[in-house]
Amino acid sequence: GVWLKSGYSFADSALLIDAEVPPPGTTDPGSYVIAEWSDGSVSERSVLPLTGLRALVGTDALLKSVTTVRGDIDATLAVVEAFGPSGQLEDGVMIDNEELRWITSPSGDGTLIASDISDAVEHLWTSASWYPGGPVQFDQEEGIYSIGDRLFVNTRGDSENDVIFVGRFDPPETGLSEAVVLSSFWREPSPGEFSCELDEWEEGSP
Repeated sequence: GVWLKSGYSFADSALLIDAEVPPPGTTDPGSYVIAEWSDGSVSERSVLPLTGLRALVGTDALLKSVTTVRGDIDATLAVVEAFGPSGQLEDGVMIDNEELRWITSPSGDGTLIASDISDAVEHLWTSASWYPGGPVQFDQEEGIYSIGDRLFVNTRGDSENDVIFVGRFDPPETGLSEAVVLSSFWREPSPGEFSCELDEWEEGSP
């Protein structure tokens, strides 16, 4: 009854009761999550302490979703990020009801960002549309964004599609030069001044 009143489904409430997770309103130092993952053709959904979730890193488990039941959401996210380097995160993994994606840098570092980047801070952005010798319009855009201290390049269009993690910078603006180096279309002709090839493509095909 307590877990149902807290907004959990009957099935998840039953899982929490079976796992003997202390209900809301009680004092308990432990952190628990409801995790869903697949191992080959077998799917699992279970209540785990954070240590149990971390124990799946390096196995054949492909993580699909994690919901924090008790404990700090940031602590959950830190454990989930450990699944990224080994390719154990499903594309569009759901973490505490938010769809996330794992992005990497050329050096192999990675981070989780929201699949929907509409709330990200835009530092540089431009787009172009052109007709490459025919009636079909081509569109391309590229922007450099940050979420918190995480800086990334987002390239979308008919020519290139990619998301590249640049790194963590505080403030993010201090990493713009590095981001431009990793971008497909942005350039830095002189320190602190940025231009984009796409601005020239509006006149015709590249």
